[in-house]
Parts: sequence; C-alpha cells; structure tokens
Amino acid sequence: MVFVKVLYAVAMIIFTYRLLNRKRCTDPEGNIEFISVSEAIEEMNRTKEQLSSIEEMITDITICSPDDHNKYIRCEWANTLGECFKYDLFIDGNGTVSDELLRIAYAERSRLRTLLRQQIRNLNDRCNENCNENYAFSSGEGLDDK
Repeated sequence: MVFVKVLYAVAMIIFTYRLLNRKRCTDPEGNIEFISVSEAIEEMNRTKEQLSSIEEMITDITICSPDDHNKYIRCEWANTLGECFKYDLFIDGNGTVSDELLRIAYAERSRLRTLLRQQIRNLNDRCNENCNENYAFSSGEGLDDK
C-alpha cells in the first residue's frame, strides 16, 4: 500500500511538471523567445563577419613582401566631437608596422574567437531553457505545387 502511495505521488509530481512546462510553451507571448534568439543569432553573425575580416587582414599582412606584394591599409576613426581622421599604413611585410598590425590582429582574432564561442554557448543555453517539444515534420502533403 505504501508503494502505491509513493508511486501515486511521483506520478502527480511528473504530471504537474509537464503541465507547467506545457503552459510555458503555450505562453501567448511566445514570440518574445523567438525574437531574443533571433537577436542573439544576428549578434553572432556580426561577430563572425568581424572575425572573417580580421582573418583576411592577417592573410593580407602575412603575404606582403617588399619585392612582390605591398599594400596600404587605411585606418579611420572619429573622436568624441565627431571629427573623422584617416591614416594610411604602408605594409611591406618587413617593417615594424607589419609586425605591430599582426600583433594587434592576432589579439583581436583571439578576442573575437572567445566572444563567438561564448555567444554560441549562450545561445545553446537560451535555446535549452525554452520548451523542448518535438514537432512532427511536414511531409509536404497538401501543399500546392505552383
């Protein structure tokens, strides 16, 4: 008899948990989760684009040589008053400018890789907090082929 009561209590706990979890999934403002996840994905894409740009810069600097491939890199920035400044850096692969730019680019690449890894982990955590219901895949039946 005690076993039946314990089994009944466990069944009620599981039923209550699933009922509360389902209620959270059918929340009338469920689109907010979609929006926050979409924003996180857009932020990850921006970070990925910045990382790709840094990777291209590293490649450009490393292939430079005094005889074969030279290039100018333009740095632009604005001060607190909104005034824009520009500076062209000559990259030939041998000078201190090349070495310093590579050092800065490697540090920025490391920072962006760490940030991207953290954003992926945060997105994974955010998605796993949401309802993990399994939805049936549509077989495509009933769709008009136009």
